[in-house]
Amino acid sequence: MWWAGSATAAGPTNATPAELKVSGYGLLGDLRLKRMLDVLQTGKRKPEFFDASFVEDAVLLLLSRLKGDGYLRPVITARVTLDDGREVSWVWRDSVQEPLPRPLRVRKVDFKIKEGVFYHLRTLEFPGLEAMPQKKARGYFVETGGLIALKHNRTYSPDRFKRSVENLQEQLRQMGFKDVRVQVVKLERDDHSGRVSARVEVVQGPKYIVRSVRQEAHFGTDTEPLDLRTNWPGAPYSKAWEQDYAQSLKTNYFHLGYPDTSVELSTVAREAGGNEVQLDLRAVVKTGHKIYTGRVSFTGNRRTKPAVLKRRVDLHSGDLLDRIEAERGRYRLSRLGVFDSVQLRYHTVDEQTRDVIYELEEGKRLEVSLLFGYGSYELLRGGVQIDEFNVLGRGYRQQLKLGQSFKSSSAAYTYTMPEFFGESVDAFFNGSALRREEVSFVRLEYGGGVGLRKYFRNSATDVSTRYDYSILQATETDANFAQAGVQKPA
Repeated sequence: MWWAGSATAAGPTNATPAELKVSGYGLLGDLRLKRMLDVLQTGKRKPEFFDASFVEDAVLLLLSRLKGDGYLRPVITARVTLDDGREVSWVWRDSVQEPLPRPLRVRKVDFKIKEGVFYHLRTLEFPGLEAMPQKKARGYFVETGGLIALKHNRTYSPDRFKRSVENLQEQLRQMGFKDVRVQVVKLERDDHSGRVSARVEVVQGPKYIVRSVRQEAHFGTDTEPLDLRTNWPGAPYSKAWEQDYAQSLKTNYFHLGYPDTSVELSTVAREAGGNEVQLDLRAVVKTGHKIYTGRVSFTGNRRTKPAVLKRRVDLHSGDLLDRIEAERGRYRLSRLGVFDSVQLRYHTVDEQTRDVIYELEEGKRLEVSLLFGYGSYELLRGGVQIDEFNVLGRGYRQQLKLGQSFKSSSAAYTYTMPEFFGESVDAFFNGSALRREEVSFVRLEYGGGVGLRKYFRNSATDVSTRYDYSILQATETDANFAQAGVQKPA
């Protein structure tokens, strides 16, 4: 197993930085909390002294994190060494109360944590819930996917529980229950065992269904609609559905060269029957003026060749301006992997023409990582990994990885060409070599391969096909060992 490490060199300084320590929450917990407190230390260099505000802010962060982890009544003791050598301590329970004396110059602070009782959900009921199974509703409050039911999968904290109630209510609204109310009617906490019993009442109300949507499109400055049609979605109504439907209408007109299209939805009729309410909506579409593409330009590309950028943006001067195609170009530029950011903006030339401008910020070109590891057979291992980005200014990438241990030497090289065969299809080839001293022979292995990799954006999945060829040799074989085999001890 390899571990990657990095080092940062700082300028010389005579000041010794102040020390920060967190203890009492377990090895990993202490490291996690200490890393969290690092956000309070601004600047590249650590301060020589901590002040009173830093200590108070650190305690607030620690208390908040502990309560979020289910420890609602923690005790935090700060053991402080001042700049004059004096040692003092303060204790906090539940919250920061009295402010610390000022001014305060702290050379060392050690936060001792006593987390106290762990609060967890013991019972959870949902009276009135019929739209989904009780087990699914529990999934908004506790982790239900584990094979073994653990207390830490049922962590309780007030903030977490409140968010769970809100998430359950929002999910029911997206299912069409627009008037749903989810409220906590019972909440009992045992401060000795940490067990929490809760009852969450659900008043669903009727389910709203979008029966029809009458679409009225106004082009340019026309006051009378020219495109009239009626759609019959038959879908559960929610604000999220309304936003998605409006966006789908905008997208249709974006493709036709109307980048300023707006959509306004309103309810024109409703019909209640049983446990459902049928809605009839009206969608008023205002397209604005038809816009044509002016000049397509790129800024910030110091090393990347313009031809590489133009191939990834399918917009041409004089064509209708398609905002969806412009955004697709921004996405394809981002997939090159050589830019830290890709921004898109438009510049109005006249009433019917707009320039399309992609503002690029190129990332680092070379990255070097040191590798360290340890194995029971190979013992210490070390190596280096060198990554070069935007090779030849074409967005290509290459990686060289060299490794050395007491028993083996290895090298691996990979060259990747993004979108070499059409959109989202990358081509790559690699080569590798390995020399390893096994127990009774020396293993020599050489090989390489070529392949294609396609990225499916909707599912965030990579699928690759490749052809590999390798040569494996075993030399310096011990003949006596091969004939005798492994001898059992007497």
